[in-house]
Amino acid sequence: MIVEVLNGQGHEQETCTKFAQLAVQQAIDWITGRRRYGSLTEQHADWIEDLFDSFFPNEAPRAQRLYNNFNLPYGQAQYLARVLNDRSQPRFRARARAELRPGLESLREAANNP
Repeated sequence: MIVEVLNGQGHEQETCTKFAQLAVQQAIDWITGRRRYGSLTEQHADWIEDLFDSFFPNEAPRAQRLYNNFNLPYGQAQYLARVLNDRSQPRFRARARAELRPGLESLREAANNP
């Protein structure tokens, strides 16, 4: 089940190991008090953000995926998708700039050297 949700087909052992490491880290953070949450929704957002960072690093959270794959009520899935997209937007912008910069520089060089 976990492997299917986390798109680990063909990499079952690796996916399960990575998930177990993430779960242990979450438990350690809870036991040591490293992370303290004001609400369950805040906790869910943090956990789902960790899952996406670990298993879907190039994908922004979508309400449909949270609803279908993570079994969240649709309203909560929409809310969490908005929150997580707001949190991850700077990272995606930086990545987009890094990908765009070489192309723009090559165009600038081509324009300056006809």
